[in-house]
Amino acid sequence: VATRQEYHVDTPEKTAILLVGRAADTSRYSIMPVMMGVHVVPCVLKRKWAGIVWDHDLTFQPFLSSRIAAASFAFKPLAALSADGVAPLSEVREVVRSKVMGALCDGSMFLFLADGAVESLDSLQVEFERFLLHAPPWFPGTLARASGGWSLSWGEQLCLDVLAFRAELWCCKDSLLVRKAWQAAQC
Repeated sequence: VATRQEYHVDTPEKTAILLVGRAADTSRYSIMPVMMGVHVVPCVLKRKWAGIVWDHDLTFQPFLSSRIAAASFAFKPLAALSADGVAPLSEVREVVRSKVMGALCDGSMFLFLADGAVESLDSLQVEFERFLLHAPPWFPGTLARASGGWSLSWGEQLCLDVLAFRAELWCCKDSLLVRKAWQAAQC
């Protein structure tokens, strides 16, 4: 059975109902909009809300794909600067740390929920480092990462970010709603 999760925004035009679960399979039936007061609200299988792409199975794979695409887009001009020798490699790497990592790790607590997120981020980092080093595909990823001066892989950084976020939730005041929700989710 599919469940409904309603996302209300300031205006009725931006409100949608996200169908969640296996029964949200549209091959069996069509998804009809729902009347809420005088407004027709669409039912959707995927929704971008608060910067996160939510899919009906809550796999967060579309979100992982969008973050990888954003990181690749942020990397392209830096790769051009590096390939043309316009900017020193050390400066390009510093910009990668801010721009590419900023694009990649937005919403890391949800990104971590996608299957293969850690491995995907690690392989993306190795791919970028090999490009910056003009290294062949057989060049070891650990050496490429070490050459870039990274103490953690991007997948390890993702894990660390998630652990830090969880620690922040545990350290919130007991009276805060987020703390109460977090504690209830642990049962």
